[in-house]
Amino acid sequence: MAELVGIFFRDDLNVVLSLLAGTMLMGYKMPRQRHCAVRIAASLAAMFCWSLIINSLRLAADHQTAYGSLSIVKYLVLYLLTVLAVLFCTRCTPVLAVFCVTIAYCLEHISQRLMGGIRLLRPGIPILADRFILLLISAAVFGLLYWKLLRPVAQAGNEGISDNRLMVVLAVCVVCMDIVINTYAMGEASRLNAPNLTLCIYAFSIVCSFMALLVSLCQTRAEQAGRESEVTRQLLYSERGQYLREKAAADAINIKCHDLKHQIAALDGRVDPRELSDIQDMVEIYDSGVSTGNAALDIVLSNKSLLCLSKRIAATCIADGKRLAFMSEADTYSLFSNIMDNAIEAVERLEDPEKRVVCLTVTARNSFILIHQENYYEGELTFADGLPQTVKEDKRYHGFGMRSIRALTEKYGGDLRLDVQDGVYVLDILLPVEERAA
Repeated sequence: MAELVGIFFRDDLNVVLSLLAGTMLMGYKMPRQRHCAVRIAASLAAMFCWSLIINSLRLAADHQTAYGSLSIVKYLVLYLLTVLAVLFCTRCTPVLAVFCVTIAYCLEHISQRLMGGIRLLRPGIPILADRFILLLISAAVFGLLYWKLLRPVAQAGNEGISDNRLMVVLAVCVVCMDIVINTYAMGEASRLNAPNLTLCIYAFSIVCSFMALLVSLCQTRAEQAGRESEVTRQLLYSERGQYLREKAAADAINIKCHDLKHQIAALDGRVDPRELSDIQDMVEIYDSGVSTGNAALDIVLSNKSLLCLSKRIAATCIADGKRLAFMSEADTYSLFSNIMDNAIEAVERLEDPEKRVVCLTVTARNSFILIHQENYYEGELTFADGLPQTVKEDKRYHGFGMRSIRALTEKYGGDLRLDVQDGVYVLDILLPVEERAA
């Protein structure tokens, strides 16, 4: 028994801890089961018991083939136990559990094989130094790959991880192939005492693990992009309906304001002039619609002007709306509505009244239309994929306004540029006019 426990602490504990660390790294945002700490302890106990059982069988194996087969079973079952541990400790689907463990296995295997190469090139490393070097390598591999590849998926939680079964099957197949081939290959290399062959096997194992990691991540990111594209499409469709509703409301308000002006004129001389003046001022607020020569842009700017007025935000606009005739009314509404909403959301958090300003211009430059918008902002803006990230805590349902802006810009063959400098956020959209008109 003492020998089996020693094997566990010498050979298996670092594997188990690496798998659990990688799994926790990928699934730290997954909802936990009740008594999660107790469940983790029970999972570790199950892995410990499995190590004792399989290692006792390996020690009793009478030839190399049986020993190799038991080694394959050992690591495949350990992989399965880790998947079950994730399901036991968190609330997630089996596919998501397999995804997290597959990523963890890839990270662990890359670290182990790199350390194996060091042991081969520098034999006789003391046990404590060996474990310390392995810890440093694992920390470097886990940290580097997480920061460069895994972080966006892990931070998105369940929403960011693909539930694609085909992707999981492919990744698991690569992992299983790696376990089987490497176990037999390492046994053969050990029998032949061929260090160069062993180094080649280590390199092959690292490549296989990296391929499994990339297969998982590429499919996940592709599906995530597909989901975001669908949400953006639905948002644009919803905004088209909103435009029609606001257009109808604006038409009704204009008609009512026109009628009220005639009624106010009929009251002249029969009502206190000061009271009549106050009523006229209130009517003028709703009747002072913006006139740019583009109906959709007028509706956006009129509504946002009223919103800015209620929030004590100064909104300035110089726009030649006639130049936007090549765009559909629904697209014009969606584009400028999202631009203004983002700007208003940014400046309404500012305390300095002199910075609560939103500026928008639409001008012609040769055969292009330049849409320029700028506003002050506070805090630190981070960009991903060329777009600023939302500062709201729940990122799943926010940030699609900028994606809509980019989608509409690309639809009309334009170019979107974003810049931040000295506390000022600047948006520029350059749209070709003649190409669209041709």
